[in-house]
Amino acid sequence: MSSVMTGVARGRLAEQAYAYVRDGILRGQFAVGEALPEVEIASRLGISRTPVRQALGLLLQEGLVEVGPRRQVVVRGFTSEHRREILMLREALESLAIERACEVIAV
Repeated sequence: MSSVMTGVARGRLAEQAYAYVRDGILRGQFAVGEALPEVEIASRLGISRTPVRQALGLLLQEGLVEVGPRRQVVVRGFTSEHRREILMLREALESLAIERACEVIAV
């Protein structure tokens, strides 16, 4: 296999690992503070640790995970300030959606 193909395949595997972990976090399948061991995730997905490591790096950049004790990657919790900000954003988006819907209905 050429190095280009290897890179493409590795990228797809990293995307697969990213989607698996991200969805698990957002759906509550991984609890706040729960460690996300590369070996275990790789085993579940039937892939090597490298794409899992890449996926966890992306999730770290997004703020969904953080480095915890003993350099383990763990699911990040939200503070009360984060929750307030989320609620404020949601309120603003819902208000905008209602305004747009009313504009469409009025036309």
